[in-house]
Amino acid sequence: MKNLYVTGYKPQELNIFNSKDKRIPFIKEALKRRIIQLVEEEGIEWIIVSGQQGVELWAAEVTLELKEDYMLKLAVVPPFLHQEKKWKEESQEYYYFIAEQADFYKPLTN
Repeated sequence: MKNLYVTGYKPQELNIFNSKDKRIPFIKEALKRRIIQLVEEEGIEWIIVSGQQGVELWAAEVTLELKEDYMLKLAVVPPFLHQEKKWKEESQEYYYFIAEQADFYKPLTN
C-alpha cells in the first residue's frame, strides 16, 4: 500500500479569509494535478490528512472528486477529537462534509 500524507498552509497563512476567494480553485487544480501524477506514476492508494483548514481540506476535497476515476481512498486523522469546535460555522460544515465521506476517520487522541 502506498500512502501520501498531505499538509500545507492554512488559509490565513495565504491571506485567504473567504471560502469564495478566487485563488482557491487554482490551488485545488495544482493539488489535483500533483495527486493524479503520483497516483499514475507511484501508485498512491491512500491520501491522508489531519483535516486542518486550507491545503489539507482542499486536498481532501480533490481526493473525493478523484475517487470517481482513480482507486483512491481518503483518511482523515485529526490530532484530537473536536479540533474544529473553535472554527467558524462554515468551516465546521466543510470539515464535517469531508470527514463524513472519508474512507477512514479516527482522531489520534480524545
